[in-house]
Amino acid sequence: EAARDLVRASWEQVKTGGMEAMERALYARTFELFPPGAAVLGKRFGRIVMVLGEAVSGKRDISKVVAKLKTMGARHINYDTAPEQFPVLGQALDRALLDILGGAYTEEVRTAWAAMYLYISQVMIEGLQEAQEIS
Repeated sequence: EAARDLVRASWEQVKTGGMEAMERALYARTFELFPPGAAVLGKRFGRIVMVLGEAVSGKRDISKVVAKLKTMGARHINYDTAPEQFPVLGQALDRALLDILGGAYTEEVRTAWAAMYLYISQVMIEGLQEAQEIS
């Protein structure tokens, strides 16, 4: 619960700086780490940031968020995404959060975000793998 509160509070700080700033930072950091991934995701970074916000805000029923994340994961079959690519976006998110939050991105906040992203990516990978089994 404490970790979730840290993520939510830091997300509120991200929102204060503007979602477009987060979208640009996430794109830039993804491009640094994996240019082909950034090119494939392209204009989807806004959607990624929006879904990330829904997942961390706790404003929606968690079962609906999980269903949405699974659906998003399943769609990644169309982008030729491998489960091994998800950690790259996690690294980009880590760097983007540092860019946006600066000194407020403490080690405790960073650890909380890492756990949140791990959960989100695992759900999405599950959706991707289910889609791969069907096709």
